[in-house]
Amino acid sequence: ELGAAVGAVVGNGAANAKTDDERGLGLSTKDLVHPVVSFFAPKEAQPFLEKPRFFKAFPLDIPLVKADATATKPATPDPKTDASVKAAEPVGSVVLRYADGRTALAERAVGRGTVLLFTSAVSRSWSDLPLRPAFLMLLRRAVQQAALGNQPRLNALVHERLVRAFPARVAGTVFATRDPRGTTGKATAVLTANNDAAQVDVDDTPYAGFYQLTGDKSVLSTAVNAPSDEADLVTLSAEQLRTRYPGLPWAFLGASDNLAQAVTTQRSGIELWPWLLTLAIFCLLAEMLLAMLWGPKDVHGEAAPRRASLTHTDTMQGKAAMQDDEAA
Repeated sequence: ELGAAVGAVVGNGAANAKTDDERGLGLSTKDLVHPVVSFFAPKEAQPFLEKPRFFKAFPLDIPLVKADATATKPATPDPKTDASVKAAEPVGSVVLRYADGRTALAERAVGRGTVLLFTSAVSRSWSDLPLRPAFLMLLRRAVQQAALGNQPRLNALVHERLVRAFPARVAGTVFATRDPRGTTGKATAVLTANNDAAQVDVDDTPYAGFYQLTGDKSVLSTAVNAPSDEADLVTLSAEQLRTRYPGLPWAFLGASDNLAQAVTTQRSGIELWPWLLTLAIFCLLAEMLLAMLWGPKDVHGEAAPRRASLTHTDTMQGKAAMQDDEAA
């Protein structure tokens, strides 16, 4: 039942994983591409994965399943001699191996979810993994992978295959595809080997950009990018730029060139700010003149003074002064 979770065969009993020097068995640092272990791929992070030692582990054999059958068989036949194995594909996948090549962590997609199976135990008698920093690193990423489930990838590289998972009821639905250049096509959702989900495959993505998959009342987009290691970051000289872009007006400024002087030299057209400043000053003068000509005036033709207004305080003070005078 334990191995059925990942479609694998688990051996009877825990196998002894000790080496000759009794220090236990370590984890392999090769092919660390899965999201759970990709954090350890850089050389500076690999020592975290190398330090844990394992003393016991269940032997795990991931079988192969034919594309046209649901029965499974152990992956023991030689692909060179057994032609049927060439058309088979694994039920689950190996995420992490021990240093001797045996499976340490396996994964299997079940419907729209995913199952992870660890062949050892979080116990001092089985390993010292709980005492190592790698324990929390692996645990957090494994929980994240299981919680997210078999979510579709939103980013891919050019020429990678795009696979989208759907409920099993969607099987047989025809989806419309559209590449970044506007070319349209069709893809049919088919049941997976376990009949627990449907998936739509876009076999090739030759162009960088957004690929759209429309169907089942939804529009799904995937961003496809060009591989960064294929980008050409060689510096071009001014002559090479002129040869490559002959009709483009541009100026080349070196490290020792004066940017302000170059801008002044290359500047063309008419400066507008002096004219705008003059217009603003003219508007202010015109406003003053209009106020003098048509503003309110007294009987002598002079500008009328502003009317004075009494406040409540001034009134009270006036009444108090009158009372003082009457008392005197």
